[in-house]
Amino acid sequence: MNMQLKGWDDIVNRFLPKPVTPGELRRAISQLASSTPASAIAIQSELELPQHSNLALPKLNILLVEDNLVNQHVVQTWLSQAGHTVQVCENGQLALDQLQQYPYDLVLMDVQMPVMDGYEVLAELQKKEHNTVVIVISADIQPKAVERVLALGALRSLQKPLNQQQLHQVLLEVGLL
Repeated sequence: MNMQLKGWDDIVNRFLPKPVTPGELRRAISQLASSTPASAIAIQSELELPQHSNLALPKLNILLVEDNLVNQHVVQTWLSQAGHTVQVCENGQLALDQLQQYPYDLVLMDVQMPVMDGYEVLAELQKKEHNTVVIVISADIQPKAVERVLALGALRSLQKPLNQQQLHQVLLEVGLL
């Protein structure tokens, strides 16, 4: 790719989509601060920071609400290895109890769970005007199910089985990374 960039405004307009998320801003600042000439700056993958970056990804406090032990282990491992703090709850009632006691940057939540399902949790959070970011992880990706969780305040709905790249990409897109 041969491109001629004339100055800071050109760099910002070329590489910084609007609206700007914290992750995109970090990448842009890193690119601008690097010793790489502007004409050689490549568009970075959405899945990683530039290798020459000294900036660390933010460490999130995450509540994982999932009743399946295998899914709990897999997602908790991914998130913990990325440096995030993860608290696990196996049902919606326990999740609501946790959310009343502790602040979380993100709730990753299944929909179908015992005691209280994800729909009920979202309805309670909406009723209480709780502003925690919720991303639903569900095997039910039918349009009506997705519309329902989004209408109840979830920021996104992801399909199970989830993969690590997909989760990382969504966290970037919603501005948490």
